[in-house]
Amino acid sequence: MCISHFLLAGGPWLIPKNSGFFQLQSTFPAGAYNILFLENNKEVDLNRNVLDITFQGYFEYGITDKLNVITILPYKYISTSRNKLSPDSLLVGNLNGLSNYKLGLKHTIFDKKIKVACSVQSSFNTISKDLERGLITGYDANSVGFYAHIGKSFTGNLYSFLGGGYNVVSNNYSSFIDVHYELGYQVKPSLWTVITIDV
Repeated sequence: MCISHFLLAGGPWLIPKNSGFFQLQSTFPAGAYNILFLENNKEVDLNRNVLDITFQGYFEYGITDKLNVITILPYKYISTSRNKLSPDSLLVGNLNGLSNYKLGLKHTIFDKKIKVACSVQSSFNTISKDLERGLITGYDANSVGFYAHIGKSFTGNLYSFLGGGYNVVSNNYSSFIDVHYELGYQVKPSLWTVITIDV
C-alpha cells in the first residue's frame, strides 16, 4: 500500500453530493535511512539509522456536485536505531503521534470531455516532537496551497491528469511549488495500474 498525494488523488474528478470515499493508507519503507537530501545536492548525515512509518485516513465527501471537502488524518511512528554510525550521534529513541492534519476544498470549474478543478488545501501543525532526540512527526508549521487540476478519461479504462499548485508555509519554512502527474489503466474490473510522477 502507498500514500496517494493529498488532494491530487482523484484529480479534477469530484465525488457527487452526499457521497463519500474513505481509505486507510500506509507507508512501509524498504528500510531505514541515515541521510537527508537537501537543495543543491547537499546532504546531512544523521549518524543513526531512522525508521519512518506513516498510517493515515483519507476522506472525501461531496458537499455539492461541484464542491468536495477532503481531509487526511496522518499518524506517524519514527525510531532511531541503537547502532551509532559515528560518535557524534542522535540519541536513541522513538516517537509516535499525529503528523500534519490536512483539510481542503476542491471545486469543479469545467466539466466536459476535459475536466478542470481548483482546490485550496491547508495543513496544520498537529505534530509531536522530541527535540532532545531529534525526532519530529511532521513539519513544525502550518501551510496553505492553491491548486489547479486538469484531466481526461480517454476510454472507460484509461485516464490521465495533471495538478499543480503553490504552497505558502509558516514558521520560516520555504514556500514550494508542487506538481503531480498521473496515468491510470484498468487491467481488470478490480485491478488498476497507475503511474504517478511528483515534483
